[in-house]
Amino acid sequence: KILNKISHESPYRYFWLQIDVIAPNEYLSRSEKFYPQPEEFIPERWLVEKSDPLYYGNAHPLVTLPFGFGVRSCIGRRIAELEIELLIKRLIEEFKVTWNGPPIKIVNKLTNTFVKPYNFTFTSVK
Repeated sequence: KILNKISHESPYRYFWLQIDVIAPNEYLSRSEKFYPQPEEFIPERWLVEKSDPLYYGNAHPLVTLPFGFGVRSCIGRRIAELEIELLIKRLIEEFKVTWNGPPIKIVNKLTNTFVKPYNFTFTSVK
């Protein structure tokens, strides 16, 4: 992403600079330094004890900051997290979700996106 920044070359002259800003979330999330076996699908990593090397909480707390950090962090963070939790809760309560197709392909951009088609099947459990 390119952001503009004011340059103060002299007290009387201002001009805009083009600066590249990168968010290395993809790189850091796949780094063996922060997450053991990052390329492997291991759902148990979310369920293991804190003493287990796979425990996700062993990563540095500032590796990923989707909502920022400190006084300038996103004020809507808690609302966004609650909305996601409610959505997942409702999906799990009301549907059996399955994937019917080849492994999903990911396109790396500023945020990751999935290549269509989405082969999810939602079957009502009620």
